[in-house]
Amino acid sequence: MFLNKITPKITPKIALFFATMTMRWKFSIVMIGMVLVIGFLGLLTIEMTVSKALYREIEERGLLLSRDVAADSAEPLLHDNRIKLRLLLYGIAEREKEVRYIYIRDGEGEVVAHTFAQGVPRGLAEQPPPSPDDPAFRSRLYDTEDGVIKEIAMPILGSEVGMVHVGLSLASVEQAMARIHRLMLAILLLLLLIGIGGAFFLSALISGPLETLAAHAGEIGRGNLDLTIPVRGQDEIGNLAATINTMVTALRQDLDRRRRAEQALAAEKERLAVTLRSIGDGVITTDTRGRVVLLNKVAEQLTGWRQEEAAGLPLTTVFNIINEKSREKCENPVTKVLESGQIIGLANHTALIARDGTERAIADSGAPIRDADSEVIGVVLVFRDVTEQKHLEREMLKIRKLESVGVLAGGIAHDFNNILAAILGNLELVLLDTGAEDARQPLLVEARQASLRARGLTGQLLTFAKGGNPVKTLASIDEVVRESCTFALRGSNVRCAFAIAEDLWPVEIDAGQIGQVIHNLVINADQAMPSGGVIEVSCENEVLGHDHILPLAAGPYVKIAVRDRGEGIPPHLLELIFDPYFTTKQEGSGLGLAITHSIVSKHGGYIAVESVRERGTTFTVYLQAIREGQPGRQEAEPVVAGPRQPLRVLVMDDEAVVRQVASHMLAHLGHETLLAATGEEAIETYRTALRSEAPVQVTILDLTIAGGMGGRETVQHILELHPEARVIVSSGYSNDPVMADYAQFGFRAAMVKPYRINELAAALDQALL
Repeated sequence: MFLNKITPKITPKIALFFATMTMRWKFSIVMIGMVLVIGFLGLLTIEMTVSKALYREIEERGLLLSRDVAADSAEPLLHDNRIKLRLLLYGIAEREKEVRYIYIRDGEGEVVAHTFAQGVPRGLAEQPPPSPDDPAFRSRLYDTEDGVIKEIAMPILGSEVGMVHVGLSLASVEQAMARIHRLMLAILLLLLLIGIGGAFFLSALISGPLETLAAHAGEIGRGNLDLTIPVRGQDEIGNLAATINTMVTALRQDLDRRRRAEQALAAEKERLAVTLRSIGDGVITTDTRGRVVLLNKVAEQLTGWRQEEAAGLPLTTVFNIINEKSREKCENPVTKVLESGQIIGLANHTALIARDGTERAIADSGAPIRDADSEVIGVVLVFRDVTEQKHLEREMLKIRKLESVGVLAGGIAHDFNNILAAILGNLELVLLDTGAEDARQPLLVEARQASLRARGLTGQLLTFAKGGNPVKTLASIDEVVRESCTFALRGSNVRCAFAIAEDLWPVEIDAGQIGQVIHNLVINADQAMPSGGVIEVSCENEVLGHDHILPLAAGPYVKIAVRDRGEGIPPHLLELIFDPYFTTKQEGSGLGLAITHSIVSKHGGYIAVESVRERGTTFTVYLQAIREGQPGRQEAEPVVAGPRQPLRVLVMDDEAVVRQVASHMLAHLGHETLLAATGEEAIETYRTALRSEAPVQVTILDLTIAGGMGGRETVQHILELHPEARVIVSSGYSNDPVMADYAQFGFRAAMVKPYRINELAAALDQALL
C-alpha cells in the first residue's frame, strides 16, 4: 500500500531528473550500468558452471562408491552374513571422509546393516524402498542437523535382492561456493571502479565537443546567422561542424531572395484563391520546390487531402499518379513544367491514386506560375476525372472489336458449314449402308463424331455473327446452371458449392448459349485453381432501380455469380479479358470469354468481373427476368412427327455438293428430288411442277445465296404461287433472326447446316403437319 501511494509521486520526479541531466552524466550512468550488468551476468554464469561441476563430481563419486559397495555386499547379503556386511560398511565409512552413512536393505525392504551409531534414523527407516520405476530413486537430497546430505541408492544384483544407500555430505561443496562468492564480490567491485573511470574518461572525450556544438547550434536556431562554429579535428563531429557552417552561409544568401519571393507570392495567392473557387476541375498549385501551396475543393475530393493537411507537403505525396498500363509512377509534372517552362499535358493512361487507395483515370495539364517580372514562382496543375468516360470508350471499342470479328466469324462459319454438310451427310449415308460387321464402321463413326464436334465449333463462331439472335424460350436458370457446372467439372479436383434461391424468376434465354456461358466461366475458375478447391456459384433475384450504375435498363434481373479462390487477374489485364483472341494460357484460343460476353450482350444482359490478387476472381452475369404477373413468351407446343410417305421435294442451295448430299439423303428416305442453284431457278421449277400432275410437296431453301436471291425472298414468291406451300429454311447461320422465328417469315420448319439424315426427316415431318 505504501509503494502504491509513493510510486506515482516519485516516477515523474525521476523522469524529470534524467531529462535535465547533461549528456556527460547520461553517458556515464549508461556505461557504468552496462559494465555492472555484463560483469554480473558473466560472474553468475561462472558461479553456475562451477556449482554444477562440484555437485556433479559429488554425485559421480557417490555413484562409484555405491556401485562398489553393491558389488562387495552381494555375496554376504545372499548368505545373510550380517557381521561381514557391517564390517564392510564401517571400513568404507572410515576410509571415505565425505560418507555420512551407509545402510543396506534386503529384498523385503528391511535394513540388515548400517553405519549409524544410534541405529537407523527414524526418518530413513520409515521411508519405503525406492522403486526402479522411480526416475529419482538413485539420487535424493536430505536436510539434516549436520547439513545437506546427498543419498545415492544402488540395487544389489537387482532391486529384488537388496539395495545400498550411501549418504554423502555436501559441506565441501558449500565451503567451495562460499569462497567463490567472496571472489565474485571482489571482482564485481573492481569492475565497478574500472567502469566509473572509463565512463568519465569517454564521456569527457565525446560529450565535450558535442556540448560546444549544441551551444553554437542553439544560437543559430535563434537566428544568429553570423555565428561560425569552431572546427576542431576532422572526425565526425568536426565534419558536422563544417557542414553546419556551410549550410548557415547558404542560408544567409538565400534569406533576402526568399523574402522578396514570398512577398510576391502572397499577392499572387490571393488572386489565385478567388479564381480557383470558381473552377469545376481539380486545381493544385505548388511552389518552385514542388511543395503544395493550395488545393481547391474539387482537388480535395479527388485526392482525399484537405487544404490544411496538404499545404507544405511534396506534390508526389498528395498527387500520386501512375501509368495504368505499366503500374509505374509517373514523372513529377512540376519538374517537367519547371524544366520546360511551358504548359505540359500528362501522358495517356494516367491514373490518380487517392489517399484512401481509390484509383481514377484523369486528364490534366500543368503550367508555370509567373510573377510580374515573368519569373517562375510556382506551378499550377488542372485535372479532371475521366474514369467513366474511358470506361465507356473501352466498352464501345470492345463492341466494335466483337462486331468486326463477328462478321469474319459468320462468313467463315457459313462456308465451313457447307463443307461440313457434304462431309457429315455422306458419312451418314455410308454408315447407313455399312453393317456392324464391317471393319470400317468404327472409323466412320469417329469421323462422324469429329464432324459433329466441328459443327459445335462453328456454333461458337456464329455467336459472334453480326445480327445473330439467340433462340429464346422461357426457362428456369437453376437447371441450366447446375447441369453446365457439373459437366464442366467432370474429372476435375474442383467442385461447385451452389447457393441458388428457391424463388428464382424465370428468364427468356437460349438455354444452349447460356449453358455455354456458365460452362466457360466454370472452366476458367477451374483452371485458376490447379491445386483444387471450391467454386462458389450463386443465383438470386435482383431489381435494379433507376439510380444504378450498370449499363442496363431498370427492372427485374436474375444475377448469377461464379467465384473462384485462385491467384486473381492482374489489374492491367482486367480490361482485356473479353477481347477476342486475348489469352494468358498456352493452349487457349482467347475466344471463351469473348463468346461469353457476346452471348450475354445478345440476351440483353451484362457481365462484370472483379478480381483481387491472391484472393480470387468473381464473374457476375445479369439476365433480364420476368416477375410474377408479367407476360412472358409461351412455350411452343411439342411437334408430333406425322406419318412418312414418298414426297416430291425441291432443294435450293448454291453449293452443288450440298445439293447432291441432300438428294442422296432424300433418296434414302424414299423421296424424289428436284434441284435448284438459285432462288430464281427454284421459283421457276416450283411454278412448272405446280402446273404438272406431280407438284412439289415440300421445298427446302438455303437462306443465303451468294450474289443471288436467298430463301427469305424466295419463300415469298413461292407462297404467292401457292399459299399452302410447305417450305423449310436451311442455313449455316444458326443464329439468324429467320432461324430463330421461321414461322413469322412463312416457313414451316428450320434446319441448321450441316444437318443429319434424322434431322432432315424430322423437318419434313414437321413441314407436313
